[in-house]
Amino acid sequence: EWQRAAAAMDRLDGVLPYAAVIGNHDWASTGNKDTSTANYLANFGPHRYAGRPWYAGGDPSGLNHAQLFDGGGRTFLHLTLEWRPDWESDALAWAQSVIDAHPGVPTIISSHEHLTDAHGGHRSDSGENVFNRLVRSNDQVFMVLNGHYTQGAAFGEHYELHLNDYGRPVIEMLADFQRRPEGGDGWLRLLEFLPEDNRIEVHTFSPSREDRGLSAWETDANSRFGFDIDFDQRFSPPTDPVPFREITIRQGNNGFARAVDTTLRESEPFRQFDRDERLWIDGDDPNDSGLD
Repeated sequence: EWQRAAAAMDRLDGVLPYAAVIGNHDWASTGNKDTSTANYLANFGPHRYAGRPWYAGGDPSGLNHAQLFDGGGRTFLHLTLEWRPDWESDALAWAQSVIDAHPGVPTIISSHEHLTDAHGGHRSDSGENVFNRLVRSNDQVFMVLNGHYTQGAAFGEHYELHLNDYGRPVIEMLADFQRRPEGGDGWLRLLEFLPEDNRIEVHTFSPSREDRGLSAWETDANSRFGFDIDFDQRFSPPTDPVPFREITIRQGNNGFARAVDTTLRESEPFRQFDRDERLWIDGDDPNDSGLD
């Protein structure tokens, strides 16, 4: 399996910048980060990308990588983070050091686990930690991508838009097709950046199906969508973070009569839980953060 994966990715060498994000199945014992990653390192460690002009380096573990690529007249930074990087604080510290070394460069983060499609969609515990410890305070991070989850009715497709500490949008997007026929049927995501239209278009495409004469594009609302984004404004230097404000909302006070949100979380001030079937009263959220 590792040889086949490496051979498949070999076709990208010398064609475009790329990386392979390590997931929970890539440890010697699935999901056990205390076991070996020798197979991943042998096939997709830093030596694979050494000498490539677009490779911006890896962390000491060899599990996390950085790439630079150009498009639409801009340079972008892409960080690939290991599965549940919050369990290894060194990974997030390394990611921050790379961001610090490329100030103002629009940044995309790809990690194996972040957003889930279950229960209408939300971040996993790991996703919460990454967002709160790395994403929200670094304004140049404008997009987070992941796979791993295929629990919901949308079969591994979900996206959300949240504001960072500067009041500017961060696109978070899940795409995981492993529950589809033929082990995923070759479905993959294409992101089209259209700076002249201030738009990012998202397409879902299968070269495998195209080769077999089948419909190669998905056009439903979960698979074909887009985001309006003012590129010049979003990637301009940020102003100061949005100041903290304390507000009290009580049903019936000052004519307020629309308290339908099930949960208010200090760690997710911009998230709308609406009529979520779960009600959180109190807790340490995210884990070990000290926030209620």
